[in-house]
Amino acid sequence: MSYRKSLAVLAVNIVFATSYAAAESREDVRNDSTKTLANAPQATPVELVQQQALSSMTWGDKWQATNLLERAEIAHDTVFNRFNLAVGYQATGRQADAARIYRELMVDGRNASSVTVPDEHNRAAWDRRVNIAEESARRLAAMSPGVNLAGGALSASSLGVPVSATSGGEGSPGYRYISASRVSDQRALELDVAQSPGE
Repeated sequence: MSYRKSLAVLAVNIVFATSYAAAESREDVRNDSTKTLANAPQATPVELVQQQALSSMTWGDKWQATNLLERAEIAHDTVFNRFNLAVGYQATGRQADAARIYRELMVDGRNASSVTVPDEHNRAAWDRRVNIAEESARRLAAMSPGVNLAGGALSASSLGVPVSATSGGEGSPGYRYISASRVSDQRALELDVAQSPGE
């Protein structure tokens, strides 16, 4: 399995995301994402933000997708939004941020599963159904060769996750997952355009 394929994002609403990505060109998806990021966060329903992020990731616009995923996580802190955000951070080279979220998901994602979506090299192919905790552990192990994550019961403290992080805190819960190395929406667009083949 290719590195790019292993960075596929999980779909929360597969049918809608598939039709959205299939019906739109890269330019249309990029324009929609740019407009959404330019709007106030509350102006776009979180479900649409998630779907635009998945479409952007499918087309290879990883930086804009990650900024959209940050917005979705802030608006609605869920295991799925956190996993997608970790995938975005991993895809954009922010390994420490991705690892931090994957560690928490090894505990929080035990009872959650979803289906991965295609990457920009094969937008027509769906990947597989995965358990969020198991997939997080797999990705974390791939990022940290030599670390043994197999074994008995997991606890937040055994993974280096502060207990307070699992029981909530002040403000929107989703804000604690946002990377300190976040890029502006304009810079995200510039990075995606610069990394687009043939543009």
